[in-house]
Order: sequence, then C-alpha cells, then structure tokens
Amino acid sequence: MKRFLCIFSLAVAVVPLAGCGSSGPTNTVENASVEDIQSYEQMIAEEEAAANAAMEGQQ
Repeated sequence: MKRFLCIFSLAVAVVPLAGCGSSGPTNTVENASVEDIQSYEQMIAEEEAAANAAMEGQQ
C-alpha cells in the first residue's frame, strides 16, 4: 500500500509537466478575416452585456 501511494504521488507530481511544452507564442488571429474578428468582438460584447444585466438583476 505504501509503495502504491508513493507511485501515485509521483504520477500526480509528473502529470502537470506534460502540459509544459517548449513551443513559442502563437498568433491566433493570423489567418482570421476582419469579419471573423468583428463577429468575435460582437459576441464578447453581447456576453458582457448579458452578464452585467444579470449582475444588476441580483442586486
């Protein structure tokens, strides 16, 4: 049981390292069209307005 606990603890400690890659920063809008970017910004604004309305309704 003690051996299993040690192995399990080691596995838990190593798992987060799998997400740390050495790739550099990426540009997510590099190949996006202007219309796609405007649509995304509009979607964000609508969600923000809905969130603000919900917060005002709670007060």
